[in-house]
Amino acid sequence: MQVLFGLSYAFGQPWKIAFFVLFGFGGLMAAAVALYLFHSLHRKTLLALYLCTLGMCVICSVCPEEAPKQVFAVFLGVGLFFLIRLAFRGQKWRKMVGYGFLFGGMWLLWVTLLIGTEVNGAKSWLSLGSYAFQPSEIAKLSLLFAGSIAVEKGKGAFFFLYGIACCAFLGLMGDFGTALIYFAVFCTLLFLASRPLGVASLLGGGIAGIGVSQLVPRIKGRFAAWRHIWEDPIGSGYQQTRALSALASGGLLGLGANRGQLPKIFSAASDLATATLGEQWGLFSVTAAVAAILSIADTKKKNACAIGAAVLLLTQTALNFFGMVDILPFTGVTFPFLSNGGSAMVCAWGLLEFLEAEDEN
Repeated sequence: MQVLFGLSYAFGQPWKIAFFVLFGFGGLMAAAVALYLFHSLHRKTLLALYLCTLGMCVICSVCPEEAPKQVFAVFLGVGLFFLIRLAFRGQKWRKMVGYGFLFGGMWLLWVTLLIGTEVNGAKSWLSLGSYAFQPSEIAKLSLLFAGSIAVEKGKGAFFFLYGIACCAFLGLMGDFGTALIYFAVFCTLLFLASRPLGVASLLGGGIAGIGVSQLVPRIKGRFAAWRHIWEDPIGSGYQQTRALSALASGGLLGLGANRGQLPKIFSAASDLATATLGEQWGLFSVTAAVAAILSIADTKKKNACAIGAAVLLLTQTALNFFGMVDILPFTGVTFPFLSNGGSAMVCAWGLLEFLEAEDEN
């Protein structure tokens, strides 16, 4: 698939674009070889690579110059994958890595709130020279480690305060889509640790959500556009109406590589990545991508880390896909493994190891 897709997107392009395309797909092949040599390709790992390959198709049609950046993010993610795998091999390593993420994640959110860069209304980016990343993506792993400590050691009150602090930081940053994902994981794991606290957090979060939807202009506008996108296709419904039109024009099998109009639309490779994929490779490819996420999130263990990772992946996928097709309000979160985004890619590979390690134990 990677060879055929790479040739499809490189054929007929200027040499510079073709280089980026071949570099992107070649980098994914190198990542697959590294995983095979040092780990072995299990079912979930193969599905993750499959989604990364579909995502590279989207990137090579929308912004091929960003293919090397995405490959770099994949390798960082694979490195995090092996780090967490090492942590699961022994209690000492697990404790060390877990507490490192626990305090590091909270520190990153605090630093971002103080000196972060605002993009699209959310102050959720940190810049290191020419490279920018979203600490909230990496901090998702800290929430899982905190939840596992709460469930295994009965520290529900600690996790209650930790989760509220994370959601509060994200709310102050204006990153409400990510805050909603955090809240879903937070409530699920808190129910496992302490049912009364879980009920209290659910009620409190619902009240806070209603308040945000009525008081924050940007969120209020998205709720106002929800289910009314065709009434304002040039304004509030611009992205979603184009995404639905692209899915319709793609049909079952799609228009083919580098074809269609959606790549010209803002966020065609991130928030609307599945629509770009559907326009070029059809409904079958979109269905396969969703099925791959469902299969990755399927876990046989009742471990808190695995359950939290599954809930996180499923919530993020639902918000992205159902928001794009106007079943839910549009939140602007990414599709795991598929959308263009370095921080999200690194986090997704970390979540994959939570699920794989627990299934193998």
